[in-house]
Amino acid sequence: MQKIFLAALFFIFIFASASFAGAVEVTSLLERQGKNDTALLIGATEEQKAKFIPDGEVKSQILAFYVKVPGREILFDTGLKNGNIIKRLEENGVKNSDVKTIFLTHLHPDHFGGLVGGDNQAAFPNAEIYVSRIERDYWVNELKNENVIKALNLYKDKIHVFEFGDEIFNGIKALDASGHTPGHTVFDIKIDGEELLIVGDIMHFIEIQLPVPDVAVKYDVDPVQAVKSRKKILDYAAENKIKIAGMHIQEPGIIKVKKVNDGYEKITDDNAGKKVYFAGPMFCQAEKDYNLKIANILEKHGYKVFLPQRDGFEAAMLEGKTEEELTKMIFEKDVSEIRKADILFMNLDGRVPDEGACIELGIAYAENKRCYGMKTDTRSAELILDLNPMIAGCFKKIFRNFDGEALIKELENYLEKNSL
Repeated sequence: MQKIFLAALFFIFIFASASFAGAVEVTSLLERQGKNDTALLIGATEEQKAKFIPDGEVKSQILAFYVKVPGREILFDTGLKNGNIIKRLEENGVKNSDVKTIFLTHLHPDHFGGLVGGDNQAAFPNAEIYVSRIERDYWVNELKNENVIKALNLYKDKIHVFEFGDEIFNGIKALDASGHTPGHTVFDIKIDGEELLIVGDIMHFIEIQLPVPDVAVKYDVDPVQAVKSRKKILDYAAENKIKIAGMHIQEPGIIKVKKVNDGYEKITDDNAGKKVYFAGPMFCQAEKDYNLKIANILEKHGYKVFLPQRDGFEAAMLEGKTEEELTKMIFEKDVSEIRKADILFMNLDGRVPDEGACIELGIAYAENKRCYGMKTDTRSAELILDLNPMIAGCFKKIFRNFDGEALIKELENYLEKNSL
């Protein structure tokens, strides 16, 4: 029996550590924080400054993003020379030598500077660098900027240029966001139904540039074009409800926006911290009905629940698929939903979860989701059997009552006084 438990645990960690197709994982990397005053703004009236920046100062920060997509990991921008991005990567288990691909939104010092190490050698010795051809030509050929030339020369034949509109890798497209600089690029990551925009310096001070997008900054090479690009990208993000990741948006730097009159607002997530992936058995209608009861209780207490039997694929989408195709589709959908969730809530049937439940629990636990279980299996009680401690230890709490209706009341009482 112990061998079965160990095999199940091994199964958990094999899948929990894998890269799953369809997932777009983003890690924010903070270079530094500070403050800037309104003297940097172009086109803001005194009334607008007083309304949106009443104390005359705005928080500023520099971010980079490390993004994992199926088969590839990409660093978007590198921060400052001798900065903190390599340290932030190491804090997330990534060495500078592990970085194989770097995308640059543009060639301002707080975005390309980290390419150069403290010894004036390549800070990312194994990386291929991708930058807009227009951007490279502007800084190298037109301005002949020495710092840019030195940094790019460290990578020599590892520099790759692209044009606006190019799909650089499968699912990653370069969008024209010129204005801040001539080749300023937004990267549109669109993979297996997930989409994220890496927007670079589309905005520096969202406190005023969201509600009044006509406000530019003195860093903009072409302020008029920068405003046009900002509106174009924000319109697209708002219309399609896409997350944007910006290098100067307050940490963690990832937001959604909505259109409001002539400007935009951040979308407040009313379900922040309360998104639940509900995992439960579906072998018979009674089990499905019981899962639905529990999901309804969680939703009554303000949780946003994804219940696969209810919220998964519509039957029409599964028609004509082979068993292998169905398995892949369902697996990728479930993995994606677990990663979007804050909480895994699992109805534990039997004395040990089956293979599917082990995978779900392993992914959630490895990604630091809050895991809760409920156990109602009568046969296990009769045989004086319980969960293996190594599996039970993945849960913050397991509700136990072998009377299913009594367990529902116990859960309701808990939620009246506590949050998951």
